[in-house]
Amino acid sequence: AAEHVGAAAGDVGRAEGAADAPLPCLDCPACDKVLEGKCPDIRFINREGKASLGVDAIRFLRQDVLIPPNDLDTKIYIIEDAHTMTVQAQNALLLSLESPPPYVVFLLLTENASALLETVQSRAPVLRMQSFGTDILADYLKKDHKIATLSERDPDFFAQAVTAAGGAIGRAR
Repeated sequence: AAEHVGAAAGDVGRAEGAADAPLPCLDCPACDKVLEGKCPDIRFINREGKASLGVDAIRFLRQDVLIPPNDLDTKIYIIEDAHTMTVQAQNALLLSLESPPPYVVFLLLTENASALLETVQSRAPVLRMQSFGTDILADYLKKDHKIATLSERDPDFFAQAVTAAGGAIGRAR
């Protein structure tokens, strides 16, 4: 299950050099939980409608990393719009980035890595992502029974959704 979750969390695009990384199967219980947003071991940290990501969200994260994963071998924290973190939030995150528990993975999603403090940048390896081609994306999405049914019922809509997704699985779903 861990390899499925790692791929599910990071497979919006493939990291350079990750051509052999497995795609999630979409059939196992771990994939079902991830796809339904019910996996307790994948945490999304976001702005919750605010202009910036504040220190309170990072304080929650720092306490939560101390709790081992429930269902999987790995606990994944996806920090969305990381470039919007306040300086205080970034400083609060540093200790967790420096020495996380062995079961924790952080993904800082950003469109502007230079907006992060140099101390944060130095502790977070950069994975550049690339988009999936429309054929690969369509084939992958059709593995989901509901999406496959939609693609058969309304192939034009399905094709438009795949094209509009810009190669991102999450956007296409």
